[in-house]
Amino acid sequence: MERENFCATIFDEMVEIYKTGDISALCLSLQQEFDADVPLFLICLMADRAGLGLDPAGFAAWLQASAAWRDEVIKPLRALRVRLKPKIADPQINDFRERIKSCELEAERLHVEHLAAEFLHGSGDGALARRYLLSLGLSAPQAGQRIDAIACRIAT
Repeated sequence: MERENFCATIFDEMVEIYKTGDISALCLSLQQEFDADVPLFLICLMADRAGLGLDPAGFAAWLQASAAWRDEVIKPLRALRVRLKPKIADPQINDFRERIKSCELEAERLHVEHLAAEFLHGSGDGALARRYLLSLGLSAPQAGQRIDAIACRIAT
């Protein structure tokens, strides 16, 4: 798959993959256990499947650029949404929580668009998903198991 086409369709394809089987649960376990950036991880998996990659310096810069938006925007929205979850019996609070959830999803969409724009200008080797999980502190066998568990559920 050509890098430009990959970047142009990444968000819609990612949403479809995330809805497949128990992929969302597997991704959320990575998020909870290792503070994984799920959209970034899915882009890595999808890029690996498409035969696209980034050189080590480009990959490191890509990870660093993604961290600021995630830390400053996505994580605070998620924390607020989670904090309000016990109060969903109150219709007004539940409506407010749903609006926060919508903002969080929009922030993730913008995050993916930014990641794709940065990825568009890169080049290099694949194995991005493995490199990303190793950067989070997973061992090589753990990374391989997590990647295989998700990759085998994604239709080719």
